[in-house]
Amino acid sequence: MNENDWIHKYDSCIDNLSKQQSVPQHGKEYFTVATRHNLFMQYFNDYASINTDIIPELCNDNRVAVKCTISIEDKKYTGMALEEFGSSFINRTSALENAETSALGRALAAFGLHGTEFASADELINAKMNQNKTTTKKQFPKTNGKKNIKLDMDQLDMGRIK
Repeated sequence: MNENDWIHKYDSCIDNLSKQQSVPQHGKEYFTVATRHNLFMQYFNDYASINTDIIPELCNDNRVAVKCTISIEDKKYTGMALEEFGSSFINRTSALENAETSALGRALAAFGLHGTEFASADELINAKMNQNKTTTKKQFPKTNGKKNIKLDMDQLDMGRIK
């Protein structure tokens, strides 16, 4: 696809998002991952690939981490998500699927498909359901048999280490 076609498709895709059904919360617009994924595929189905990978260094018996990469020719957009097993009703049985969907939503947001906030409607709903739970852990130790890895969760930002 030449640069002019790319720009036209991208602009049309982003502009079309405002015509989709949003989930308004506190004066801000949020869109579900499904809405954004469907819109993305309308414009880039023939040009894009979407791959998800489990991030073993961040996984253990209590949590799963997934990275999603959207590739369109030489352009790449990534998103990461970490879910704890049993931390919500959905995560009791589907933490991996939830992490994969969240990672896809973040990759789509990195592409430019997001509302007035980077978070998706799905993430907002999950956060509201869990807002009464308090988590004091900021570091998660992970042992891989050779060394102890500590990841400071405050260092993660939109799929990039600060």
